[in-house]
Amino acid sequence: MTYVKSLTMVVTIADRDNANKLMRGLGRDVSPNPGNTFSVELNLDGDNQRAVSHYAAHGWDDALVDILTTLTLPGGIDWSRVGLTQVEAQNALNSIRFSAIENRTPLMNFNIAVAIEGVERVRRSVG
Repeated sequence: MTYVKSLTMVVTIADRDNANKLMRGLGRDVSPNPGNTFSVELNLDGDNQRAVSHYAAHGWDDALVDILTTLTLPGGIDWSRVGLTQVEAQNALNSIRFSAIENRTPLMNFNIAVAIEGVERVRRSVG
């Protein structure tokens, strides 16, 4: 399958846990560490001395873009296996802000999506 849309998703820190559970329940946990899809730290100005306010994730998943666009959960999922009720899963889906852009590099899409949300990637010191 060929994916044409670069997908960047952003959630607030308050919505992160349930958004991660939602991704697991949808079978779209894109992280190597299960349950940590939203792992990119964001805040208002990227300053690593400020508290993280949002988290982001990136992927290539046109079917997930459709779910996010329609705000419709697929049927037949036992949300309790990931610790959510149906209502919590729907609320988690509703909380995800996203950008799906064709023919853009992941970094370009990521930068556009977080700028729209008014946040920046937290810059961590190396060394």
